[in-house]
Amino acid sequence: MVEYVLRPNTLDQTGETYRAQVINSESFGTEDLVDYVSRTNAGVSKPEIASIEAAFEDAFAYFLSQGKFFHSPLLRLSLSIRGSFKKDEHPLSKNIHANASVGPLLQEAAEKAGVQHGQETVKWAIERVVDVYTTSVDSRITLGRNLRIEGKGLTLVGDGAAVEFTPISGGTPVTATAGQLAVNTPSLLVLEAPDSLTAGNYHLSVVTAYNGTHEPNPTVHTIPYDVAFAAGPI
Repeated sequence: MVEYVLRPNTLDQTGETYRAQVINSESFGTEDLVDYVSRTNAGVSKPEIASIEAAFEDAFAYFLSQGKFFHSPLLRLSLSIRGSFKKDEHPLSKNIHANASVGPLLQEAAEKAGVQHGQETVKWAIERVVDVYTTSVDSRITLGRNLRIEGKGLTLVGDGAAVEFTPISGGTPVTATAGQLAVNTPSLLVLEAPDSLTAGNYHLSVVTAYNGTHEPNPTVHTIPYDVAFAAGPI
């Protein structure tokens, strides 16, 4: 079940339309995959499944390092070269980015998910993002300047906790960890746009194990924010 709340559409100046924002979304990880497969495939032990899963991770890393693309009903992986170069310049390995998109099987599964309005049961959600330098809301990221992320249940805690800036065009997310935040509370995160963030269009999300107490969840969850941000210089 996909829970959502309705937020005003900031791109519509009439104030008459809304966007649906996913909230309370749980994440699943490697241990969840191993547990599910072990329960649905009798005769295969968890250690065996975990070993196979690790082997697939190694295989993906190897084939991508060889410049190969991957295509299956689950997902598609490809490589791209980012940046611009002068006539006598050439891209380096650091310019290569991995891009992922869902395949038809995952898209079909997503379309079968039920939806539920969760206004009364919000556990964690991003409510708005303010670019401090320009005071713009839900639209801009000024490189090298502060951002205010406001909402519920946002505190970065646990292994892997971070604010992620994911390029809309595809590629590896740029992250900011708890140690890079000036403010890290359930209702407010304040951080400077990471040094490695470059001009472009991004989606923002918060990854954390925070569950409303001082004890983190066993696994992290992702708080997405389905707004396009344009990152650029002052």
